Amino acid sequence: MAADSWRAADCPPVREGRLRLLAVGRLHPVKGFDILIQAFALLAKYFPAWDLTIVGEGPERASLQAQIDELSLGSQIELVGRVGNIRDWYEASDLYVLSSRTEGLSNTLLEAMACGLPVVAFDCETGPREIVRTGIDGVLVSPAEDPEALAAHLSDLMAHPSKRSALAKRAIDVRDRFSATRIMAQWEQLLHKPGSPSKR
Repeated sequence: MAADSWRAADCPPVREGRLRLLAVGRLHPVKGFDILIQAFALLAKYFPAWDLTIVGEGPERASLQAQIDELSLGSQIELVGRVGNIRDWYEASDLYVLSSRTEGLSNTLLEAMACGLPVVAFDCETGPREIVRTGIDGVLVSPAEDPEALAAHLSDLMAHPSKRSALAKRAIDVRDRFSATRIMAQWEQLLHKPGSPSKR
């Protein structure tokens, strides 16, 4: 694929009758896209209507593409590079996955949920567990870095649209849970607690 073609992928293609599993992030080992591709490879033949789209750019592009080619999954997995309006990609997808080996407070996870996407994320040491309420608005996968565990949880949601819909309805709660007003109120409460730095 020519560089200009993937850089121009600002609008998500509409493929009639197909479903999209979306991942977003820098193509770097810490993001675990190699693990995600392994997991999707375990599912692809059972879910022929599903595609995995990975949005982002980085030093691992060539090795990830080689992994996809070796698995003969080029028809179902696409590395689209950078895109112009990421919100369009969230809204054109059916499920979001975060496969990071380590993570902070993930902006992409928050964005996906705010757009009403059900999410599946590795329960790494920090980050996703502060955002995802497992079984309510998403699913946390343990152990982290385990492609088989990730595949098992993805397949459950890929096979059950009603489960995806139920999680999606609650996912948008992050708009309020992580709003500036709510965060500022929590800081105020913390700073005015007995023994807080402001009280010393």
